[in-house]
Amino acid sequence: MSDKTLRKHHFTLIVVIALLAIAGLLAGANIMTSQKAAKATTEQEKKLAALKPLSSEKLKRTAQAQGESDKETNTGKLLIESKMSDFGTKVETLEDALAQISVKPKLPNPAVAGDPKAIYVIDSAEPEQLGIGLEYESGMEIWIRPNKPSPDYDYDLKKFSRVKSLDIDGFKGTQAEYNKKTLAEIGEVSEVAAVVWYENGTEYYIYGDREGRVRLTDLLPVARSMRQR
Repeated sequence: MSDKTLRKHHFTLIVVIALLAIAGLLAGANIMTSQKAAKATTEQEKKLAALKPLSSEKLKRTAQAQGESDKETNTGKLLIESKMSDFGTKVETLEDALAQISVKPKLPNPAVAGDPKAIYVIDSAEPEQLGIGLEYESGMEIWIRPNKPSPDYDYDLKKFSRVKSLDIDGFKGTQAEYNKKTLAEIGEVSEVAAVVWYENGTEYYIYGDREGRVRLTDLLPVARSMRQR
């Protein structure tokens, strides 16, 4: 075999070896990439698993606990951890709040209720249903929700044993005294004292505090003091 032929075969062999080496590197890279992808997928699955909701059994127990509370004496504002700031935007003055709502509601007499420590415009998906919220140092809260459909207070009176009927200046509503109870899966909760009534398209809610310092006897004079300014 001539030197020329040998050189040709040698060159071909080098090319083949080089191609095989490249193929090996590519295969190795693909394996590493697959391993990394698998690891990433596993990590992603772990993260997704951590975001899954409670088990159906626990959700069922919680729902049952809430259902049991509904069958007992629950009504009005069952407070666990809620704040007026979760439902509205704080403003500086009552005039600021009134300027943002569509009606001129009744407001409490400061001589009876005191001055609010915080004032909110209560959120609503419907602009005409934007409301006003007033927070007081005592823990009392007043919620004013305009342009609401007429509520079925008879239903509340039938369903909740602690709810009693009342009227404020001739307008029908309900009242309930403070109550404290322990519910399964939830723990101790407060059912605050409440006065609620509906007047000319606006629903008024006056609530006591979580600790029960503000009782129904404190709320009723505030409700009866409310007038348009």
